[in-house]
Amino acid sequence: MPFEIRQLRYAIAAADHGSFYRAARALDIDQSTLSRSILRLERTIGMPIFERSRSGVTTTFAGSTFICSAKPMVATADK
Repeated sequence: MPFEIRQLRYAIAAADHGSFYRAARALDIDQSTLSRSILRLERTIGMPIFERSRSGVTTTFAGSTFICSAKPMVATADK
């Protein structure tokens, strides 16, 4: 199952904001929508992108690599 550019945008926003809540607010979407979308993305790629805690999210080592790879894909899609 392929992933969508939208899912990459959500993951990048969460990584940049350090929180699903703040990322959802910045994207003007529901937090549950963002959270479910990122969870589907993680299942699709077969690895966790984020470590979740009450204080927010941090990227895993693999997640940091994935986010760095996702940014140029999103930038290309925006062109």
